[in-house]
Amino acid sequence: MQYVGLVQAVGVSNYGPKQLLKIHDYLKDRGVPLCSAQVQFSLLSMGEDQLEIKSICDSLGIRVIAYSPLGLGMLTGKYSPSKLPTGPRGLLFKQILPGLDPLLSSLRDIANKRRKTMSQ
Repeated sequence: MQYVGLVQAVGVSNYGPKQLLKIHDYLKDRGVPLCSAQVQFSLLSMGEDQLEIKSICDSLGIRVIAYSPLGLGMLTGKYSPSKLPTGPRGLLFKQILPGLDPLLSSLRDIANKRRKTMSQ
C-alpha cells in the first residue's frame, strides 16, 4: 500500500548544517517541503553551526524556530551563583553562571536604561 500525498510539510529539530541540507534534498525529491528547523539559539549558544543553519534556512525558505532563546533561563536575571534552580539545571547553572557576570551586567544595564526586564 502506498501513501502518497499524506505529508504536506516537515519540520526538524536539532539538525546540523549537513543533516539539514541532506534532509531538505531528500524531501524535495519526494515533493515534500522542509518548512521549519528548530535550533537552540541564544546569546549563549550562538556558534558557527547556528549561524550556518540560519543562513541555509534563509536561502532555502525554511523557517527557523529558536528554542531556549533565554539560555535555559540564565539570561533572565532570575538566577545567580547564590540563587540556583533545583535539580540538574541547578548543577549546570552553578558551573556556567559565574562566567556570565559581564554579559548579565551588560544586559541588566541595557534593560534598566530602557525600563524593561532582562527577558524583554
